Amino acid sequence: MAVEQVKVPSPGESVTEGRIAQWYKPDGAAVQVDEPLFELESDKAAQTVPAPVAGVLRIKVKEGEIVPVGAVVAEIDPAGVPQASGGRKPPEATPAAATPTATPATPSALAGSAQGANAPRSGEPVASPAAQRVLAESGLDPSQVPDTR
Repeated sequence: MAVEQVKVPSPGESVTEGRIAQWYKPDGAAVQVDEPLFELESDKAAQTVPAPVAGVLRIKVKEGEIVPVGAVVAEIDPAGVPQASGGRKPPEATPAAATPTATPATPSALAGSAQGANAPRSGEPVASPAAQRVLAESGLDPSQVPDTR
């Protein structure tokens, strides 16, 4: 089998590039079909990109780099021999059957959670992943930035 190229998918209309937010597997690791490989972040959203085939991952682009849609960011060699194991784990999906049906969490209950720290309060605008990154890097308080709507 030939080496399979892993390309940056189009996250949506008018989006021409994205940032490799993180790789879930290190270079040289074994991957399975549909296993999450990396997180792609654009101006509008973040998405997890899965492996198109099983084999050994060869990363071509580092985390944090901006890449155009369609660019080759990695290759997977189906006949390769893994060199390393580990890497970061992708976010785990909660099975529908295991999802609790309790009352929704209040903003104060969410305040301590990672999701709650970024969750908008009622009436607050929602920041895109790119805007959240800029706010965090700049040390700005989102409530102090004027809404552009």
